[in-house]
Amino acid sequence: MTVSHMDPNGADELARGRDAFRRGAWEEAFAALSGAAEGDELEAGDLDRLAECAHYTGRTDRCAEILYGLHSGHLSAGRVQVAAMAAYRLHMLFALKGEQTLAAGWLGRATRALADIPDCVESGYVRIAEAETTYWCGRTAESLAAARLGRALGERHADPDLTVVGLHLEGRALVRLDDVPAGLRLLDEAMAAAAAGELSPFYALWVYCSSVIACHARADIRRASEWTAAFERWARSHPAARMFSGSCHLHRAEIKQLRGAWTEAEHENRQAVELLHGLVVMDAAQARYHLAELHRLRGDHEAAEAAFAEVVQFGGDVQPGLSLLRLAQGRPDAAAAGIRRALAEPARDATARARLLPATVEIMLATGDGATARVAADELAATAATIGTPAMRALAAFADGAVRLTDGDTTGALASLRLADGIWRELDVPYERARARHLIGMVCRAAGDEDTAALDLAAATRVFAELGALTDLAAVERLLSRSGNRSAARPPDRLTVREIEVLRLVAAGKTNHAAAADLHLSEKTVARHLSNIFAKTGVGSRAAATAYAFRNDLV
Repeated sequence: MTVSHMDPNGADELARGRDAFRRGAWEEAFAALSGAAEGDELEAGDLDRLAECAHYTGRTDRCAEILYGLHSGHLSAGRVQVAAMAAYRLHMLFALKGEQTLAAGWLGRATRALADIPDCVESGYVRIAEAETTYWCGRTAESLAAARLGRALGERHADPDLTVVGLHLEGRALVRLDDVPAGLRLLDEAMAAAAAGELSPFYALWVYCSSVIACHARADIRRASEWTAAFERWARSHPAARMFSGSCHLHRAEIKQLRGAWTEAEHENRQAVELLHGLVVMDAAQARYHLAELHRLRGDHEAAEAAFAEVVQFGGDVQPGLSLLRLAQGRPDAAAAGIRRALAEPARDATARARLLPATVEIMLATGDGATARVAADELAATAATIGTPAMRALAAFADGAVRLTDGDTTGALASLRLADGIWRELDVPYERARARHLIGMVCRAAGDEDTAALDLAAATRVFAELGALTDLAAVERLLSRSGNRSAARPPDRLTVREIEVLRLVAAGKTNHAAAADLHLSEKTVARHLSNIFAKTGVGSRAAATAYAFRNDLV
């Protein structure tokens, strides 16, 4: 694989491609290296660069084509270790795309090729691939062992990418195995190396994204916020890479949703779905799940249903959101069946179960199964004690307060709920804090303190109205209406937040096409929302809808 008879123009393209690659200008590098490759055979190193650029910019078929050729050429020339590295890279490409059978096949080829060469850097990369695969299959002890082998080979052969990724995967496994302090030290050390620019782009992305995912799994909001900010700073230096910017949109959306910027979070998630489609299937599915949850929280059950269906289509997990949607739809039996089935999955560790337990408490209380709700709340409390993050303690306190309220223990319920409220206030998570205030109001009412109850319920109402959390808003307003304190913050005629956004744009003179562009929706979706607005408000034209918007101070 040598450059042969390359004309001066081809040589110029090659020089430009190499320079662009060094600068991280992936689109420019791809174009220049592709131009240099026309009619001439590039050196293996330049083909490696071209494959990398193709992957970063979303050209996965072209990346696979180049890697196939590299693997075959190296194998034919007897370069077994380099051929195995190409096989490993094909494994990673297909694993990220969600094509697990092909991914397993290429990892198997790499493993077999290196069976007699255990002490080499390529064997280390195979070990970290095994660590990743076994981790997501729930075989955490195997993942830890493979990560340690990979890290050791990285250190022995002075390969920073292999060393730091092995360190990260080791830390992640330790956290799942409940050795949290030791695991977090390794995760932080790996993140420090990525932030310092010590890793190549692909492995920096791996460490950043995997670290943020681990934070959200543990409800470690502070770390997730800090690491997301660090990831954003890093990603800005690679603006042309679909893979990097797509993942950045996903993690930014998670933080914005926590902070109460739901419209911005929706936009970020839609950007992530678009950029990661066909490139990183797990992240694309997660962005779709967040969109489904936003629809559910806003009371748009039809949109939530459609989004959850897309999550399943792309291999994502729809729980606990789908069960909570069933509860909101008035189908408590389906909600209970869904959450019980999810909890019964044997591959879920304590952290994965903790993601389901708050919903389990809510659903079981709604179905009258207080005993199961208490078991779930106690399990969540035990997990919170082990993990130790403030948000996990707040989730556990809220669950305990909800169960105690149902049991009539108003004193115990108030103590737990005020603890949850205080933590959410410190973490600046408005939706969860409003939920705590909602239950505090219910506790005060149960204790006969109607005045304090009204204040807490009104505070929750204001936040739910600002966020557009219509299901929660309706529940609080039912309580307020019973005491004559009906809130004026409710959107008129039960318009959803999205419908109000469409109505405002229509009232401003926007066409469906322009409104769709502003809201990043299809024209068909805007037309559906407009039809719903007409039905709910009793108007029959855009002019009447505009008048309605002005009468209700929506413009």
